[in-house]
Amino acid sequence: MLLELTCEVAFLPWSYGFRLERSANEPFRAIYESIGKQGQGRVIDANVEGYFENNPLSQLRETLRIRIKDGVVRRIIQKSLKAGVLRNGTLSRSDTGTPQGRVIPRLIANASLHYVLDRWLVELIQHRLRRRSSLVRDADYFVLTLADAGDGKRGLNVLDKRLDGCQK
Repeated sequence: MLLELTCEVAFLPWSYGFRLERSANEPFRAIYESIGKQGQGRVIDANVEGYFENNPLSQLRETLRIRIKDGVVRRIIQKSLKAGVLRNGTLSRSDTGTPQGRVIPRLIANASLHYVLDRWLVELIQHRLRRRSSLVRDADYFVLTLADAGDGKRGLNVLDKRLDGCQK
């Protein structure tokens, strides 16, 4: 609960995954608003494939360092990231990614994408576009809508480079 509240205050309005009091239909409404009412007819529809499974733990630790100031809480969460998963009596651990089916690692990975994608788009990219754009993100899946075709082509190139580091 502490991690949810800590991350919740940082998340931007268009981020929907693993959020308190957010419904599964809200991202669809936001996309409809962008395309139907704001005329952003160019759409980049993407899934950061393997993000949760392959995200470097160093990136997740950096996200923790930014969001959680209490060292004791941070260490407890880091232990959760390293804990591994018991399947059919076999314990497996990984140096990358977040274990499937566990809430805390998913929240941290979602917070990590907040910095890797959401804030990057707002702080460094949107002001360089010719016309308005909108982002809707639900965990590792996102839709970027744009009003200009040229912005869409440039957006694909920049996004590809930006997200390449997320999966190594």
